[in-house]
Amino acid sequence: MVSFILFLHLLGSIGMGFYLLFPFLLMKKGEEGLAQTVGNYNTANRVGQILLLVQFLTGGYMISQASYSTAWMIVVILLVVVIGGLTGMLGKKLKSAREALSSGKAAAEAGMGEVQTFSWLIALSFLVMIILMSYPF
Repeated sequence: MVSFILFLHLLGSIGMGFYLLFPFLLMKKGEEGLAQTVGNYNTANRVGQILLLVQFLTGGYMISQASYSTAWMIVVILLVVVIGGLTGMLGKKLKSAREALSSGKAAAEAGMGEVQTFSWLIALSFLVMIILMSYPF
């Protein structure tokens, strides 16, 4: 059972890997078709949020089957909550940016700078999570 849960956990991790690329994908400079692109990023973010829930559940099961330090478990759970909150805030900004871009506003007016900031914060948080998973203390 643990090997199947580990398999699901790894699939979720691979699926969430796009958060590491997300800030670089948002550096696209062209204005044409940006509303559709932002809409696609919003859909990808929704999938990432579902995968984060899968990560939380499968990770919780695996933590219960092994012995990790309490400090490590607290840090990891807090990091999952932080990533979840940031992805929620990113989703709201992506939705409002898509609506603004669809109505003809420029990318700067649509709040793409905030979207870029949230995407960098999520990427850094996810990178810290990968490091903590690789080197538990």
